[in-house]
Amino acid sequence: MNITLLKKTGSKEVINRIELAELAAAIKSGVFKNAVTRTREVYHLMNPHRLEDGQIDTQWEGGIKLPRICFAADYLKRKGEWAMISYNGLAMLEVNDLQTYEKAVEIRELAKKLPETMMCFLGGSGRSVKIVCRGQMFGEYKSATKALPTEPDNIKQFHLNLYNTARRAYQNQFGFDIEFLDPRLDRTIYMSADPEMWFNPEARPFYADTENHELPQPVVITREEDHLMPGRTVTRTYHLNWTFIVETVMGHTISNCPMKIKRPLC
Repeated sequence: MNITLLKKTGSKEVINRIELAELAAAIKSGVFKNAVTRTREVYHLMNPHRLEDGQIDTQWEGGIKLPRICFAADYLKRKGEWAMISYNGLAMLEVNDLQTYEKAVEIRELAKKLPETMMCFLGGSGRSVKIVCRGQMFGEYKSATKALPTEPDNIKQFHLNLYNTARRAYQNQFGFDIEFLDPRLDRTIYMSADPEMWFNPEARPFYADTENHELPQPVVITREEDHLMPGRTVTRTYHLNWTFIVETVMGHTISNCPMKIKRPLC
């Protein structure tokens, strides 16, 4: 699986494609540790503002001089525009703006314990935690040969559903809210250095589908299932009431009832 890595060369930003395991090794070994250290030394002076695609705008001359990472998909540039080669099915959660480095370490260690955590590490600022999870298509939506959607609209909806599922799961485990950040397919985070980062390529996936769950979802109940629940229809409710009156109030069973009462249809 290739991850998209964006590096600045002069005034241009160049897309590089890198294996996920290679990226994990680069974070763990601190390939960019000097740039990360410089960023952390002055980050509190930068007055940072996070943009919709994950970039951080600052009032610091030169801004943040770290490569950016896009986990969701493998991209290249065609005629100056991003073009997706393949969708990776990786959702990224960000626990940002923590008060201390110690708190970031604490949350990273909690994330390591969850079986769905494929990767987690301290962010470039040293006061955030980045958590990467993988997804698979759920049940009937999964084909025999593909565990991820391939059509653009399906990819976008699946990625949103995957992100929401992962976010709810980690919020429940952590016991606090994780800010919703629009899970755009081109969303990026900054490169980091973390010798205690976690990488588990065999992490348990979250399952999602390509349905829009913001719309009301119809409930499908089979006839067999319906008959297991008394009182589901008006006719059956009348029948149950009639049975109760005859057997409980009048003291007769239906089979031995002397009254010539026609049994209601149900």
